[in-house]
Amino acid sequence: MSYFLLFTTLFLTAAVGISFWKTYHVKIFLHPAFWFCVLWVCCIFSYFLLNIFPSEHNYYFAEHVNELYYFVLCTSIFFYVCKNIGRRTILSREPELKIDDIKRFFSVLAFVCLICSITNFILSGASFDFFSNRNKMVEYDTAMFYGEEKQSLIRTLLGVMLNINYMLAICAGFFLCSRFQYIFLPKEDDKKRIAVFILFIPLLASFFDALSVGGRNVIVIAFRLYIFGSALAFCSFAKTDYFIQVRKLLKKFIYLCAILLILFMAYSNYNLAQRYEMMNLQNQGLANMPVWARPFASIIVYFGCATTGYQLRRNDFVTEKLDYGRKTFSGVLSWQLPFFGLFGIKASLGNIFDIETYSMKTMFLELQQRNALFFSSVATMYLLLYDDFGFWGTIFFCFFLVLITQLLYWRWFLSDHKNFFSLYLLLIFFWLWSNSIFDPVFATGYVKTLFYSCLCLEVIRYSFNLIRDRNNTKNFSQ
Repeated sequence: MSYFLLFTTLFLTAAVGISFWKTYHVKIFLHPAFWFCVLWVCCIFSYFLLNIFPSEHNYYFAEHVNELYYFVLCTSIFFYVCKNIGRRTILSREPELKIDDIKRFFSVLAFVCLICSITNFILSGASFDFFSNRNKMVEYDTAMFYGEEKQSLIRTLLGVMLNINYMLAICAGFFLCSRFQYIFLPKEDDKKRIAVFILFIPLLASFFDALSVGGRNVIVIAFRLYIFGSALAFCSFAKTDYFIQVRKLLKKFIYLCAILLILFMAYSNYNLAQRYEMMNLQNQGLANMPVWARPFASIIVYFGCATTGYQLRRNDFVTEKLDYGRKTFSGVLSWQLPFFGLFGIKASLGNIFDIETYSMKTMFLELQQRNALFFSSVATMYLLLYDDFGFWGTIFFCFFLVLITQLLYWRWFLSDHKNFFSLYLLLIFFWLWSNSIFDPVFATGYVKTLFYSCLCLEVIRYSFNLIRDRNNTKNFSQ
C-alpha cells in the first residue's frame, strides 16, 4: 500500500470539500460532493488508524488498496472540475419546497410508523441482543431468497409503513430547520416543545428498525435523511433575514448534534462489543489504540472496514468477465411490482424485458458458502463498478455520475417544488455519494423504496387535501 497515495487522496479530497464550501457556503449541505468528501476523509483516516494499531481489520492486498484510492482520488477531481456548472443560478436562487400541508397529519403518521416499527420488532422475534437479531435477519432473508418462506401480508404492510418513514425523516429535518426558533423555547411554551419532540419520532422508529436487524446502518440512513431535509430548508432561505436568526442559534444546534452523536457512538460501541464477544474475536487492535481514540473505536472500524471489504471482495469475488451494469444496476432490474410477490408472480423489470438479473443476496450467499473472510463486510460502490466496467470503465462511469449529480443539483435551484417526486432524483444521487462506502444505490432496493415512499406520502397528502377541501365546501354551503 502506498502511503503517499493514501495521504494525497486524503488531503486532496479534504481540499475539494473545502473548495465546495467556499463556493456554495451553506448551500453545500445539499450537494452530494460535500458529503462524499466528508465520508471518504473519515474512511481513509480510519483505515490509516487501523494500520497504525494492527488488528484483524487490516488484512490487505496493497494493489487493491491503491486501486480503490485511485478511484476516490479521480472522483474528487471530477467533482472539482464540474463544481462551477450552474454556479450563478445556484448562488442567486433560493428554491422553496412547499410541503407545509404535511404538518396537518405529520404527527399521526409519525406515531403510526413508530407503532409499526415496534410491531415489526416484536414479530421478528428481536431482542436487545444485536448478534442474535442479525442471525435471525440473515436466516429469514435467506429463506425468502430460496423460496422456503413467503412474506406475510402483515410484514408487507409493515414494510410499506417503514418505507414511508424515510420521507418523514426528510420532512422532520426540513421542519426542524425551517422552524428553528421552536427548538430552544422558554420552558413555559410546552405546546411547541411537544411539536419539536414529534419531529424526532422518525429517528426513534429508525432505532427500533435498526435494533430488529442488529445493525447500525438504518440509524445512519435516518441521520442522513434528516441532514438532506435540513439542507433543503437551508437552501430555501439562505439569503434571507431569517437565516441570520438561525445562525445565532447554530451553537446550540451543534450541541444538540453532539449529544446525538455521543448517543450513536454509545449504541455503536455496544453493538461492536457484542459482535466481538459472540464471534470470539480478539479486539487487540482497538485495545492498542490511544485513550483518545477508544471512544471512537466502533466508528473507526465502521469506516475503516470499507477499505478492508473492498480488498477482500476484489480478491475473491470479482470475475474477469465484464457484466456491463448487470450487477451495478441489479436493484433497478429486480424492481418487483408491489404485492405481486404475495401471489408468487415474478414481475420485475428484468423478467419483463428478459434480462438476467443479479441479486446482492446471491453475492452474500456465495461468499458465505465459501467461508470467505469477513463475507458480510461492506465493499464500497467501486467494487461493483469495477466488476461491471473494469478499471478505466469505472473511472469514466464515475465522471458520468459526477456530471449528472452536478446537473441535478443545478436543476433543483431553477424553480420551486411542490411535491416529493421533484426531489427524488436528487435524493437518489445524494444517497449514492453519501453512502458510497456501501453498494451503489442502483444495486440495492433503496431506489424503489424511496420511490414508493414518495408515492405513498403523496397519496396520503392528496387524500387529506381532498377531505379538507370537501369539508371546507360543505361548511361554506351551510
